[in-house]
Amino acid sequence: MPDATLYQITARHRARQFMPTALTDFTTDSGTRVDASLLLDPQWSLYSLDLEGNLAIFVRLPAQTDLSRFAFIPQAQFDAAEQVLTLPLDDLPALSHALPRPENLILLFSIGRCGTTLANHLLNTVPDTFALSEPRACVILALARHQLPAARAEALIAAVTRFLFRPPQGRTPRNFAIKFHSQVLYQADLYHRAFPQAKYLFFYRDAKGWANSMSRFLQNLGNPLLLDPDRLAAAWRILTAAAPLDALAATLDVTAPLTPHPPLLACAWAHYLNQFRGLRAAGVPFHSLRYDDLTTDRERSIRDLLAHCDLSASTMAVALATFDRDSQAGTAIGRGGAVTGFDEADFYSLINTLERVPHPLPWDKRF
Repeated sequence: MPDATLYQITARHRARQFMPTALTDFTTDSGTRVDASLLLDPQWSLYSLDLEGNLAIFVRLPAQTDLSRFAFIPQAQFDAAEQVLTLPLDDLPALSHALPRPENLILLFSIGRCGTTLANHLLNTVPDTFALSEPRACVILALARHQLPAARAEALIAAVTRFLFRPPQGRTPRNFAIKFHSQVLYQADLYHRAFPQAKYLFFYRDAKGWANSMSRFLQNLGNPLLLDPDRLAAAWRILTAAAPLDALAATLDVTAPLTPHPPLLACAWAHYLNQFRGLRAAGVPFHSLRYDDLTTDRERSIRDLLAHCDLSASTMAVALATFDRDSQAGTAIGRGGAVTGFDEADFYSLINTLERVPHPLPWDKRF
């Protein structure tokens, strides 16, 4: 077995709930060399990746910690961590082969702000199912997609997925679901190559509803309503998993002193949907779910989702009850908060921009 480094935590400091995860979230001792076989203990949970430092970062959680109970797992991992362990990233794929594979893997891709947190809670009501929400390692790989050779990215995706399947001791669920950050859509083809038998779900929403919700989300994270060129470029990078700025500049003046949310989000929405269309044409077998259908025709949407994933609908009443609570309660982006929604002028700007996006899609197009 390769060597790893075990650290004792002396302090922790993560300023905001939705900040990236890193080893520097913790103050630790100088570390001790240990055998990497320690990571076969399911109490070790994959917390982050340091691609520049070539490290996988794990935290040891208390026995019986159930990460499937949390709307977003990184903060739960941070709060509960007892120790930290780092492993050279090059050793991760080989070590992952010692771990069991789930029988039925379900992968939830989306454009964000369209019901996937709700769907994750819903899947956790299904017997014999273990579903996780937004593990940070996956989005780290997505944001670095232009820097990683495809073969290396695919190997890391396969290894990371195996290490995420860590149900509490005593549970051996047959079904494992991962709800991704929206940016992971841009690597769905690599997931399909690594896991061709998995079930692929894609959640989306009309442009007007999505952009209004995404603007509120951005404000909740401290972003202003008007973006200078640096903030505009940073927002575009985060929204589209580092798509070239030229793709935005084809529609907007990226050097303008200030850009409001609507035109940026119009371009991002079209970019997501065109990415999905290309992935589906390339053979990724998505079952798509539209947010409005999920909320207005709940029972049919849930039955279709469960059928696609080979899951039992025997607990339909329990699944339906998930719609009656805030799926993001207790987080920085739960319902409420003093943020500004779009007015009529904002919606006009959004639609006007969509009409100028290269290869535009109608905002209410269904798939």
